[in-house]
Amino acid sequence: MSGQIASIVSIKAELCRGNDELTTWAKAIETSWFLDESDEETQLNFIEIVAHVSNSDFRQPAIADFLSGADPLLIAKAKAIGAKVVT
Repeated sequence: MSGQIASIVSIKAELCRGNDELTTWAKAIETSWFLDESDEETQLNFIEIVAHVSNSDFRQPAIADFLSGADPLLIAKAKAIGAKVVT
């Protein structure tokens, strides 16, 4: 995916729940920009991320907050396809 920009379906879903210009953009943008994260490699990476975060020194509310969003899946997908996460 060198030179390409993409995200994942779960990020689009989060963006579409908002009520601002970013929400309007996300609803209008082509779905092909958002990759499916249900593939086996991404799911295995997600399991590793959950285990790592759950066994960290972070407080439980912070862990729960992080794991309830799409960011862990975004990281898992990036690892699966060899991409970089840019924020």
